[in-house]
Amino acid sequence: MLEEYDNFGNRLDTITPDSGISSLGFNNFSPPQGLITDTVNEPTNPKSVIGGQMDSKVIANNTVVSQSAGSSIIQQRTSGEVFSANDALYIKKSDGKVYKANASASDEKIFNFIGFAKNNSPTINQLIDVYESGYVPGFSSLIIGSWYFVTNNAGLISTTPGTYFKRVGLAMSATELYIIRDNLRTAQASGTFAITNLGANPGTTTITTGFRSSLILVRLGQRNNAATAPVWFDTTTTVVFSRITFFASWFSGLHRGFSFDLGGSATQLDEITTALFTDTSAGKGSPSLKIANLTDTGFDITLSNDGTNVDTGSRWEVLAIA
Repeated sequence: MLEEYDNFGNRLDTITPDSGISSLGFNNFSPPQGLITDTVNEPTNPKSVIGGQMDSKVIANNTVVSQSAGSSIIQQRTSGEVFSANDALYIKKSDGKVYKANASASDEKIFNFIGFAKNNSPTINQLIDVYESGYVPGFSSLIIGSWYFVTNNAGLISTTPGTYFKRVGLAMSATELYIIRDNLRTAQASGTFAITNLGANPGTTTITTGFRSSLILVRLGQRNNAATAPVWFDTTTTVVFSRITFFASWFSGLHRGFSFDLGGSATQLDEITTALFTDTSAGKGSPSLKIANLTDTGFDITLSNDGTNVDTGSRWEVLAIA
């Protein structure tokens, strides 16, 4: 029997180490009216705490508040589809329901990961329990000490990430996972513009990320003498940007780009904050490659000039980070 006292000598709690259950901090504690207590199964290898192993919980407003190491926080959610116990779930913005997480696309199916199903959901619109923090029991054949990721198979996790990266937990035993939430979100894309008469036909490509980007890194190549996109590298000397590519970025609303005279009358690179790249060649209308229209799900990459009739091409790769 262990006893705990405050700084004034008042006894706060009595803990029996072998019982597996303690009071919640005060003598003779009983839940207030409207609360219910619940005992969650202890893991095979229980975690220890000072004073002994504790396993009591209080549920308030559908949330299980853990009072011990080795346990979980569980929230009731509404199912949007059929899934099984221990499926990885995400919360859908449009309806607030939970669905099976999936790493095959750079969207909310991976970035809105919320936790793991405690039980099967045989129908939609069913109120179900979801492990949203702490320890998740019920797995099989986990590799102890390994990190687990969302995969391209909806709801399933593996030590090998899917197409897009989302780490969700660390295996504590063969049957138990500890939820880990990575905040890093990334998405990548590439494309080209090949435009005849840029002045009348500005180019726009929408990049879908599934999140609002805070940093965008860009590799780009540009030409101003033909409506074809330059290759990344070339052994000829006909187009300078076919042999040399440059990097620029966008951060929190501000471009970190450069201007350059592709016509060759001036070779100086100048830093600019209005675009990723601007061609300062005479008579070309200052064609500029920019990041625009940032939203919670993506952004646009645009190529335009001041209206001058000129043929141009661009090639770009972007890496977006939240």
